[in-house]
Amino acid sequence: MIRILVIDDAEAPEFLDGMCRGIEGGYRVPVRATHINPSKFLSGDGAEQEVAALMDEVRRVASECWDVVIIDIRLREIARAEDELLEVSLAIAETFRSENRAAIVLLYSGNLSKGIPKLIERDASSKKSGSEKVLKRIFLAGIAGFIERDQIGNEVYSVLEEPPWLLRADRLLTANSKLAVNVGESEFTGKSFGD
Repeated sequence: MIRILVIDDAEAPEFLDGMCRGIEGGYRVPVRATHINPSKFLSGDGAEQEVAALMDEVRRVASECWDVVIIDIRLREIARAEDELLEVSLAIAETFRSENRAAIVLLYSGNLSKGIPKLIERDASSKKSGSEKVLKRIFLAGIAGFIERDQIGNEVYSVLEEPPWLLRADRLLTANSKLAVNVGESEFTGKSFGD
């Protein structure tokens, strides 16, 4: 099974059904897509408690096993400044990555060249060091790509073709989680592992 987490402020992202059908048809495995709507947490008044509640939900969901996480950076349904919403999207990616190192993280509805200057402008300490601090956050969050909204299905399909090694190991551990090894089978009897 392929597990996809979508974080988008639309009630039902229009690309989701088509993307899942395409992946199921191409890979011949079932797809489970879960949608989190940040607008259920963020009212628009800028309260930090709302952002904290959203991050708690992301942290809770991130502890599950996921193949791909796609996060919208244009949360248009939420009445906050664009740079603040971009910051929230990056914070979602960072929070997810702190709990889940295996899944592929993609941001969509924009591109990197438009987002970085807004993040630098928002963070006074980044202005001194240019884009270095923002780029470091992006790399540490393990964001695999910034894609246009109309390319989501193709990108997700393509990143699933060659998943990173950590995701492959995660899939194997999940698939074989019910296996048990008794003490006799795990005993090492050779002089070295080469024997």
